[in-house]
Amino acid sequence: MKRPAIALVVAATIGAMHAQEAREPSPSRAALLAEITDLKKRLNELSDRVSELSSSSVDLWADVENHKHDTATFDPYSPGGFDRLDTSVGVLLVSLVKVAPYMSGYQIQLDIGNTTTATVNGFSLAATWNSKYVANKSGAYVDWAKRRHNKEFQFVDDLTPGRWTRVELFLPDTQAADFEWMSIGASFTSVSLRRPTVQ
Repeated sequence: MKRPAIALVVAATIGAMHAQEAREPSPSRAALLAEITDLKKRLNELSDRVSELSSSSVDLWADVENHKHDTATFDPYSPGGFDRLDTSVGVLLVSLVKVAPYMSGYQIQLDIGNTTTATVNGFSLAATWNSKYVANKSGAYVDWAKRRHNKEFQFVDDLTPGRWTRVELFLPDTQAADFEWMSIGASFTSVSLRRPTVQ
């Protein structure tokens, strides 16, 4: 075989080898691709975990809020019993007496129990209501909180020490699906205490 022919054979062989390398990744490239795939998988897992933790932290915060006593919380369809309400004056007890549909909403009867020795002269009740909270997805509590309804009610009645005082609230424009949870807060106009006896 003449040298030019040999050169052509060698060149063809080298060309075939380069073509094979182009079609098949080198071991280092294959390892790099595998590492990138693994990193993408781990990143997706971490992203899912962050979403779970975010949802859990919000749900925990919601649970903490529900166990604070700055509001009294009720299931509107389970009247009776009472809940504690911590106020600037002292501890009140709030009892859900009756819930009834009325016009476009609901009429609520509450008993407010004054456990202190002070007479409360006039007070306000802040009612908040919504559908029942269900922690079924990330951000569920934030979405639920945005749908809450709020209304404040003013009363000139006295809350006498050691006694229950009945009040009525009307929650307007409320459908049954939006009234599965309710909380009550309170604030006061003034209080009266017995003056000390002068000797």
